[in-house]
Formats: sequence, C-alpha cells, structure tokens
Amino acid sequence: MRMLPRGVRIVLVLLVVLSTGLAAYGQKQPPAPQPLSMRDIARMHHERVAVDTIVERVTEQGVSFTVTPGIEKQLVRLGFQSEQIDAIRQASEPRPKEAQNAPAIEPGKELPSGEEERKKVLDQVTKITKLSGANVQPAATRHLTLWAAKDDQVRFLPDIKKIESFLESKCTEPLRSGLDKRAAHLILLKTRYDYEKWVNAMFEVMPHEFELPDAPGRNADLKAAMLKWSGYYSRNFAVLCMAEQEEEWLHRLAAADVGYMNFVQQVEPGRHDPLSTGFANCCESLLFESPNVMLFSNSYHNEDRDLGNDPRAWLHLVQDRMRTKKATGVRALLGMDTSTMLLPHYAEAWTLAGVLARQPEKFGKLLLALRQEKDALKAIEQVYGWDEKKLEEQWYKEVLKQR
Repeated sequence: MRMLPRGVRIVLVLLVVLSTGLAAYGQKQPPAPQPLSMRDIARMHHERVAVDTIVERVTEQGVSFTVTPGIEKQLVRLGFQSEQIDAIRQASEPRPKEAQNAPAIEPGKELPSGEEERKKVLDQVTKITKLSGANVQPAATRHLTLWAAKDDQVRFLPDIKKIESFLESKCTEPLRSGLDKRAAHLILLKTRYDYEKWVNAMFEVMPHEFELPDAPGRNADLKAAMLKWSGYYSRNFAVLCMAEQEEEWLHRLAAADVGYMNFVQQVEPGRHDPLSTGFANCCESLLFESPNVMLFSNSYHNEDRDLGNDPRAWLHLVQDRMRTKKATGVRALLGMDTSTMLLPHYAEAWTLAGVLARQPEKFGKLLLALRQEKDALKAIEQVYGWDEKKLEEQWYKEVLKQR
C-alpha cells in the first residue's frame, strides 16, 4: 500500500494507551435507547429480524444481561455465529463510571468544519458507493459511518465503539465530541474488483479534490497508483481492500484511521503529522498491546524506503534510543512530516502523543491551540507551560519509567 500527501494519503502500515487521558448532528441528543434484554433478542428473532440486524442493534444500544454459558447456548440455538456472540458479549460489559455519568455527546460540535462541508462529504461518499456498485451498507455509530457488508460490520463495529467509548469517557473536549458521522467514513471493500470500482467512481465524483500541488502527475498518476494499492486515507474517509490484508492488520488499520481522522479534523488546516500519526497509534493501542501501523506520504516517490523491521515493541525501541542518546529531539520530531518519517520516528511520535494525552484536559486544549498556531512547540508551551527543554525532560521521564 502507498500513501498520499496532505488531503489524501495512502494507508500502509503498527497509546502509550491514553489510559489516563484520551443521531442528531449538532442538535440536542434524544434520550439514549435502553439496552436490550435477552427477551428482546428472542422476540426480534421470532419476528424474523435478521441476525445481523439484531447484532447491529446490540452494538448501538448494549444489552442488560451478561453472556453466561447458558445465554451463549440460547444464542447458538437462535442462529448466532461465534463472532456475533462475541460482539454481544462485548456489548454486555459494563460501561466505565465516567461514561455513565458523562453528559450527552454532540458529535462534531467542536469540529472546525461546517454543516455544509459535512453534508457534502456524506453526499460524496454515498454517491461514490452507489456509482461503484459495491455491496456495502452504511452503519452509523455515534461518531463515524462504517460502510461494509453486514458480516464485516459485525466484526468491526465493536472496535469502533470501544474507541468511541474511551474518548467519551476519558477525554475532554474537543476529543469527547470528536467526529461527526457525516464527515468520518470507513469503507471496507471485500475484493480487489470492488476496490478498483470504488476508486474509479471516486475520481469521477470528486476529480478536482485530487489536484494536489505536490503530487507528481496530479490526477493521472494518482489514479493509476491508487488502483495498484490496497487502501488509502484522507481527513474524511479511509478505504481498505480487505482481500489483501490479514484480519488483525485490518483491525489495526481501521483503528488507526479512526484516530487519524479524529485528530486532523480537529486541527485542520495546520499539518502536524507526528502528532496526528501518534494519536492514530494511540487509538490502535486501545485494541492491541503495541502499535504497528505507519501512515506515510507517497508524494515524493519514496515508497521504497526502509520502514524498518525491528521485532521489538515500539516502546522498547524508543527507550533504547533514549538510553543511547539517539532519540530525535522534540523540535526535530515535531517538525517532520510523513514523507520523511521512518519507524523510529513513528514510535517516538506515538510515545510523545501519549505523554501529552496523559493530561486530557490540556490535550483537548492543545488541539484547539493547534488550529491557530502552526508551530507545535509553541502551542504545547502555551497550553502545558513546557518549553522545549522541559517537554523533552517530561517525555524522557515518562517513557523511561514504563515497562
């Protein structure tokens, strides 16, 4: 896979989890729907509601029971498959107290993009999908629209909801309100044929949006290249060809894409690649012990660069670089972009974003500051009170004490 610059970048490849920090559109939220009981599920089955539809309702509303061995047997008798039962089991887990007591979320209320822009994005993705003929249906969560076949929705919706739940319960504004489902879209296409049809339809629906000044060949070269790749991402949508990725990798990419879209939609029009990729890896790490995804730019024909194959966890890689005095300085790191970042830089950016996110109230304010201040170091000093030296000291201190 290859990446595009700025507005459109291709997804290729692995928080400190934001463990201590990280539908009406813009309208007042209606009361949350009540969790489903086992009797509700049995009733819907009796009414011949499709199993996939029941699971979708479960992921949206939750359930009021625990999936015990006895309940699992009942679900099997009703026709639920193992992955669908797993989705119900996850929905049965109690929500954190912070999430239970938090005020209603208004998705997109803090985004710098306007209502007109969000509607335009939704209309574009809807039109592209229809024109491509892809066999996918939209499933809207609180903050994102997942376009996928029903069976794939069952597999990926729990991941998305876990990220959303964490942001809503642990993170201050604007991260809590986060994305708007009209402006954030994840498209999962089963086959290479579906993917190529989608790319062709995309260039037909929105050709001018790919006329990027730093993209060699503009539209012609970009389209030819994208047809060879197996995925790409932008600030508003990410598309993956599922046939060419392993299952775990797909879940990693999807999580990183959600995190990336969240960050860049908060801070546009400024470019802060190390912080945006670091935050993307933070969201990936909510699902996996250590990140592995690298989001990089292809605009300078450097797609064959050595991205590194260090088998060690990213945390240990950064710790080793710090102990041997090889770590990138914060000024140099924050000044990089994804056309030049290599594996150590992605790992460093991930740990730095994690350190900043340990103070969620300040991290939320940092995103607001970055909308006005293009110099990330100045924005961090403005919000955290850390100059370059103090930021580097805090970064080293927090990273080196972890195990």
